[in-house]
Amino acid sequence: MVADCVGRVSAVLSFLGSSTRWENNWVISCRKDMQMSYYIEFWKRCFDYKGVTSRKQYWLTLLINCVITLVLFLAVAALETEVGFSFSESSFFIYLTLILDLAAMLYLFASMLCSIALSVRRLHDTNKSGLVLLLSLIPPGSIVVLILLLMGSAYEDNPYRVKDIRIGYSDRLKF
Repeated sequence: MVADCVGRVSAVLSFLGSSTRWENNWVISCRKDMQMSYYIEFWKRCFDYKGVTSRKQYWLTLLINCVITLVLFLAVAALETEVGFSFSESSFFIYLTLILDLAAMLYLFASMLCSIALSVRRLHDTNKSGLVLLLSLIPPGSIVVLILLLMGSAYEDNPYRVKDIRIGYSDRLKF
């Protein structure tokens, strides 16, 4: 049973390490360096509510974040189903499962906090205030916020875009 658990975890890790599968995947096929720079910028600007985020940057960052979260929680679920939290098993796998659970929850919490700032900057790109995000607290408001997040960029008379140029993120802007 323990060998089967180790085999499944090593299979998941070997799948993630295989570059040919990732290169042929349609999700991460175009300009990997740009996509990862979007994700790195997502973490660097975690508490930055000023400026704008383009539609492409917003959705690619959320896609990468969802893939990482899914892989992390699948690894946790694979370990939990094998260990089953029975204390007759090796305590190493029980502690490993608990550590992975804690890491997954911390990652989810941190990425949710950063996603709020990302959404506010995306709303700024559509020339809307970040307070519009509070509409998502009511059920019909979530649909309105989703539509606003799907809208294109507002280039003319956008005061948030000027702030973004001043703080040094003008290389992502297209005029």
